[in-house]
Amino acid sequence: MATRKTIPPPVTADFRGRIPPDLTRILIGYGALDAQPTGLRLVVEPTPAGRLSDAELNDLRGRPRRDLPWRPPLSLEVEAMASYPADGLVGTAGFGFWNDPFDPAQGTAAAPNALWFFHASPPAQMPFVPGGAPNGWKAASLNGGAVPEPLVALGTRLLRVPLLNRVLYAVARRAAVRAAETVLTSRLDEVHTYRIEWGRRSADFLVDEAHVLRAMQPPQVPLGFVAWVDNNCASETGASDLTWQRLAVPQRQWLEIRRVTITPLGV
Repeated sequence: MATRKTIPPPVTADFRGRIPPDLTRILIGYGALDAQPTGLRLVVEPTPAGRLSDAELNDLRGRPRRDLPWRPPLSLEVEAMASYPADGLVGTAGFGFWNDPFDPAQGTAAAPNALWFFHASPPAQMPFVPGGAPNGWKAASLNGGAVPEPLVALGTRLLRVPLLNRVLYAVARRAAVRAAETVLTSRLDEVHTYRIEWGRRSADFLVDEAHVLRAMQPPQVPLGFVAWVDNNCASETGASDLTWQRLAVPQRQWLEIRRVTITPLGV
C-alpha cells in the first residue's frame, strides 16, 4: 500500500526586529546582519575589489539535497526592499529557492535548479536565457534537468550564484537547461510583495499581485529557501567561458527582508 505524502504546514517568518532561529546565517568578509524594527537587513559594508563579502540566510545547510524542505506545489511570498535601486546596488542579491549546486557538504555537485527574484549589477554579462538581459533585477526560473553530476562536479565551487562557473556554464549550455526570465520594473529600493506560485508544470511570478512571468517546466527537485546580498560579478566572454570578479562596494548596502510565507498547496 502506497504511503501518503505528508503536506508540511505553512511557514510564516516575521523578520521585524528579529532573526528567525531556523535559518542558517552565512556572513563572509564584510557581510553583516542588522535587525531593524521594519525587518532584517542583510548587509554588505564597504568592501575593496577582489574580496568577497556576503550576507545570507538559508534553510539548506546540514541537509542532503534529497531532503531539502520545499517542492511543488507551493506558494512563496516575500515582503522586501533594498537600500538602492537596481542601478545602484553592487554585486548580486535576491531571494527564492535553489539547490546550492556546489555545496561541498552534499558530497557531490549537482545540476543548478532555482526559482527566485535575482539581481546582478553591471558589468555582469550573465543572462539566464540566450538573448536575455545581461544584468538587472529579474524574476527567473532555472531547471538543470538531468545534467550528469560527475560532469558538473568537474567545476569548483563559487559561492551561492548559479551558472557562475566555467564548467557548469558550459555543461548548462550543452544540456539546454530549461530557463525563463524577465526584467522587473518594480524598484528595488521600495517595499514590494513578491510571490512565486511553484507548480509541477509551470511557475508564476508576481509582484504586488501583478503577474510578471510564467515559466514552463520549472524545477521539480527539492529546493531550499535563500536570501542574500554579496559583491559577486560574472561576465560571459565566449560560448562556454566566464570571467569572474568581486566588485568594490563603495558604501554600505543592504537587502531588507520583512516577511516570508511559504504555503504548501497539496501533493
